[in-house]
Formats: sequence, C-alpha cells, structure tokens
Amino acid sequence: TGGNEIINFIHSVGDRADFAGEKQLDRITINKGGSLLMAYDFNYGYTTPHHTHGTSRLQLLDITPIGTDNSTTLPGWSFDYYPGNTPKIDSQARDAWGYYNGRHENEGGSHLPAVYDVRYGIQFIGDNVEPDATYAKVGMLQRIHYPTGGYTEFEHEGNEYLLQGLGPFHIPRSDSLAIDT
Repeated sequence: TGGNEIINFIHSVGDRADFAGEKQLDRITINKGGSLLMAYDFNYGYTTPHHTHGTSRLQLLDITPIGTDNSTTLPGWSFDYYPGNTPKIDSQARDAWGYYNGRHENEGGSHLPAVYDVRYGIQFIGDNVEPDATYAKVGMLQRIHYPTGGYTEFEHEGNEYLLQGLGPFHIPRSDSLAIDT
C-alpha cells in the first residue's frame, strides 16, 4: 500500500484437468523490499471425482493465508458448492437463459422452444427450454466460510416468466428493404 509492494501471481506447473493448456492460480505473494508480507495459497477440487474431461469443473475449495515466515498458516476462507453432476461443457441441456436444465433430450436439437397454439393450429416440436432451478444451480457457489467463523450463504433462484396477452400478430408484407448504415 506504500507503493513499493510487489504482487506475484503463481500458477500451477501442470494443466488443469478440465481445460487442457490452462493453468490454475496456486498462490499470490505480496513482497516489500525483498521480504514476504503475506501469501495466499489456493486449493482446488473438481465437480466429479475422476476429472472426466468435458463434465468436470474446477472449484476453489479454500484460500489459506500464509504468514511472513512463509510457513505459518492463518485461518482462511472455504467455499461450498451446490452438489450434483455438471453437464458436458458443450451440453445443449439448457434453458432459455442458457442455464443447465437437465433436459438431455435437447442434445442435437434446435434450442428453439416447442410451440403449440391450439387457436391457430401452430405446432413446432422444439427443445424443452423450461428452467429448472435444481439443475441450474448445480456447481454454483453455495456458501463462503470466513476466517472469523461466520459465513455467507447464497440462494440461487431460477428465472421466471409469464406470457400474458399474447395474441395473434401480423407481419406486414414488404417488397422493399431499407437498411441504414
């Protein structure tokens, strides 16, 4: 804070199990005049125990402060996540907002919603893009535990919407198109 501090970001030597070629942040050190002021070690885990490529996600489990002697550990922060199996990175099992909804029948689909309107005889067999809060929060941060013994808990809620007053609509025919550039 006095202007002479050097902050070093130390990344892992090996690649992350979930993204080839990417590194994780292992430690941050803060030095002043060649002496260590503080360090923070980062400990990670994965959402699936076998680090299955494509379905596993890196999760920060805790941050441990390290004292000036580079060995004394101080109370730190830990993190909890909503449990469940995360989908493949490129999964189409998503709701209209892009959150995981557990609808694996959407794989290879159009990702357009199914539409059926009895009044007008319109039917389009699309994907199930309805939100599901239980699936959407899988792997999301649930709780932060602080060094003081307290914690913050996060309550994630799904998106909601209401289609009200949706009636017939008309797109007028046009023989020309004007584009402003």
